[in-house]
Amino acid sequence: MRRGGFTRPDKRAQLAVPLQRELLFMEIKEKNQCPLCSAKTEYERYDGFILIIKCEICGDFRVEIPIHDKFEGLEDVLHLASGITRWAKIDKKKPPFIDCKYVENIKNEPSIPKDVFEKIDKILLYIKNKSSYDGHKIEINSNKDYPIAFAKKKNEMLHYLKAAVNEYKYLEKINMMGEGKGLFNLTTKGDERLNEIKREISKTKQAFVAMWFKDEETGDAWENGFKEALEDLGYKALRIDKKEHINKICDEIFKEIKRSDFLVADLTGLRSGVFFEAGFAKGLNIPVIWTCRGDYFDEAEKQFDTRQYNHIKWENSEDLKEKLIKRIKEAILKKE
Repeated sequence: MRRGGFTRPDKRAQLAVPLQRELLFMEIKEKNQCPLCSAKTEYERYDGFILIIKCEICGDFRVEIPIHDKFEGLEDVLHLASGITRWAKIDKKKPPFIDCKYVENIKNEPSIPKDVFEKIDKILLYIKNKSSYDGHKIEINSNKDYPIAFAKKKNEMLHYLKAAVNEYKYLEKINMMGEGKGLFNLTTKGDERLNEIKREISKTKQAFVAMWFKDEETGDAWENGFKEALEDLGYKALRIDKKEHINKICDEIFKEIKRSDFLVADLTGLRSGVFFEAGFAKGLNIPVIWTCRGDYFDEAEKQFDTRQYNHIKWENSEDLKEKLIKRIKEAILKKE
């Protein structure tokens, strides 16, 4: 109906989307099943058609509704997604968003263990993470903790635990507490193996992030965008103001850029230091990935020295993380 040139919105159309969303949510709540492991689970509304699934086995993750048959045909790799989501909870990261495209390509994720030895390493890292002191006895329940080792089911997890205890002597089993449950602590050999892992991690590739150091503007982008994207791809994310040192700041900047495999230059805020650091990296033939938040993008594209480069335009930390991972995979990792 029109009154004075104004078209009244159709109330039925306004109600359709919320009603559809509510019906879908009720259907999922009634089913009460994790789409990754099929265990009984809890759901929490997140935003619009996005839910947070809270699974005792898989941890917390986000998924879009409807989720019925969403991962059909991907059953052989769902346990890998369970491992990713469980470790996100262990590491206290934001619940990851899991969809078909992500699961289809999950074998390419750097954090996926490549063999039995790396799966056993995951168990050691988990026990170390949970331990408050040397010799701390940590409970592992293979019935629900198998994603820690990216195992498919309980029996595979038990196999890795037995190998860690009997064959490699990394763990000491204190006692069993029922089927599949037991208390374990790290042995001296287990600590030695963890030290080896630390040394391997210290050799991890590094990416230097040049950006605006203003937490209220870019804090979330750093924590949940740049840092998470780089770490998910196996890089140490270095932001110079986060590094403890007693040297001149310029010397530290030059040293760390030289050590880095590439530099991410975020032009949000149009900070002169970012242009300076990116220019220094370009002069050393170190690859530079250019990014900018949407509200600064038009101004960034006007910059004479950088407008010819392809910039990632991002709107929020989630958007940034997704686009940055894609750019690094295509522009950096494929050339290695």
